[in-house]
Amino acid sequence: MPDVGGYKEPGHTTFSTNLGDGLVVVRHVLALICDQCGETTKQPSNWKASHERYVRKNIN
Repeated sequence: MPDVGGYKEPGHTTFSTNLGDGLVVVRHVLALICDQCGETTKQPSNWKASHERYVRKNIN
């Protein structure tokens, strides 16, 4: 998708991928989200930290 010139704001998105015969869905993945078109840029380096914060906040 071409750059529309929007500001990319930190937020969360949902990531899904095929794994063998199944589907893996990960919610609350840190991402940068364009405020004009909604395009997301996932930040894999932060996935573990985001997941750990989510678990501490919502599970414990």
